[in-house]
Amino acid sequence: MEGNRGYKKYNILYLTIHKITGKKYIGSHETDNPNDGYLGSGQYIKNSISNYGKKISSGKY
Repeated sequence: MEGNRGYKKYNILYLTIHKITGKKYIGSHETDNPNDGYLGSGQYIKNSISNYGKKISSGKY
């Protein structure tokens, strides 16, 4: 999809799993770079990373 400025926009569905807690976070993300390393920005994942560290497994679909 072409954005307003002529660059491509990607709509990414992702599954992020915190390896220590086993909790799963599912979401979507709009970006112009599909390899931007986005893991999620919700409060639950932020708390999990804050409490246990950034041991994350992420997949984009």
